[in-house]
Amino acid sequence: MTPLGKFLQKNSVNKADVYYKTGIDESRLSLLSNDENTLLYADEFYLITLSLEDVDLTTIYDEVFAGLELKEIKNTDKRLSDFGQYLSEFTHSKQEIAIKLDIKQSRLSKLINEQGKRLYAHEVYLISKIINKQPTEVFKKLYAHLELNSIEKQNELKEKARQARALRA
Repeated sequence: MTPLGKFLQKNSVNKADVYYKTGIDESRLSLLSNDENTLLYADEFYLITLSLEDVDLTTIYDEVFAGLELKEIKNTDKRLSDFGQYLSEFTHSKQEIAIKLDIKQSRLSKLINEQGKRLYAHEVYLISKIINKQPTEVFKKLYAHLELNSIEKQNELKEKARQARALRA
């Protein structure tokens, strides 16, 4: 079971309700909950967190991303003064960010320059650490345009699910 799956199970979250609210298919939610090799996209994670009422977002970040740390970069540039060494802790090149995120620099360039490229949830979480912002703030900044399904859309999805169950019976 994945950290997200453990969190959802521990908090008795009904995956069908998450599906109705977010539109993320139940089979995808099942994979995200059970398959360690399935990568969780940041937009999916954001919608899932929006769907969880009465859940402290800090708690979900701490549990789902527990143990996730930035890769350490040791600045060994001897040409820098003590001030230069100190200042380099706060400025980040694309190469440094890619190393800290543990992704290829080509992926980072595509994420930065190409519309439609999707970040993974753990990447947004680590980016929040790089820029010293709360994960909630970064997710909201990047995904504030996403909304949960309307009640009408939720009811439509419930009806489709009911009809699919009736066909299987």
